[in-house]
Amino acid sequence: MIKHIVLFKLQAFAEGNSKHENALYIKNKLEELQSVIPELQSIEVVINMPEVSADNYDLMLIAEFKNLADFKVYANHPVHQEVVEFIAKMKTERAAIDFEV
Repeated sequence: MIKHIVLFKLQAFAEGNSKHENALYIKNKLEELQSVIPELQSIEVVINMPEVSADNYDLMLIAEFKNLADFKVYANHPVHQEVVEFIAKMKTERAAIDFEV
């Protein structure tokens, strides 16, 4: 199994929306991918609590795949790429790790 974990820091305001509004939109769009990309075994997206440190990342994605080939299908899927393009307009930082369990 492959785990894909990504952390994002978002701009305070982008595309006419607050950070929290954009985080909710991104969360929904990423979670919708499970119904579109069969190779995506599971996905969880969480939003950081606004009451905690501003140094924290704002959004975390945890996705699971059977194997690296399935991960690559997901990564290159056109619907996933649409979400990636939107996130690129919002994010200030990104950190990721992919590993096998």
